[in-house]
Amino acid sequence: ATQNEAPIDIRQAFAAREGVRVFFRIDVSETRLSELVPPLIDSAFTIPENSPAGTAIGPVRPAAVGLSSILSFTPGSQTPAAALVFDPASTMLSVANSTLLDFETHPQFQYGFTATVAGAPGFALPVTATVDVVDVNEVPTLAPQAFSVLENAATGTVLGAVAASDPDAGANGQLAYAITTAQGVFALDANSGTLSLADAALLDISASPYS
Repeated sequence: ATQNEAPIDIRQAFAAREGVRVFFRIDVSETRLSELVPPLIDSAFTIPENSPAGTAIGPVRPAAVGLSSILSFTPGSQTPAAALVFDPASTMLSVANSTLLDFETHPQFQYGFTATVAGAPGFALPVTATVDVVDVNEVPTLAPQAFSVLENAATGTVLGAVAASDPDAGANGQLAYAITTAQGVFALDANSGTLSLADAALLDISASPYS
């Protein structure tokens, strides 16, 4: 038998002769489909968040040889709903709705199936495929905003805090601020986004507005 075929364990064998006839009896151990089928099924997958619709995630049945070739899958419910699509012919799981593949709101999806074997009408194995969504570092949002300061303001005067947001969670959601223009005149706190006057002597009303 190949690795995809059911093994047969011979427990004992008997032979008896009656005239010119020989009778054989062979006792074999029972082979259970519930033990043979699960290793032929892939039930754990990963996919990056925001993957476009139609992106292939992977086949529930990775091979179609031996016992695998007579496996069939009937899709059931998925949680959350409508994010994935299943092709019964290829057993491929794919993205149906990319907007639902958001790590921050849906880090994991589960899709239920029933596995059956051709020629074994009494066999039905429930299978749950798990799809873990991988976090992707998304671009933060910086809203348009304006600040003002008096021409004779002292060094260290706080103008306000830069408003920004990041859709990510965890380490990818940590914002870091940096000033790229008017360096030396203004200072921007890297952690809080607080904007302040770095050197009052450099403040020149003729250069206003600074950007």
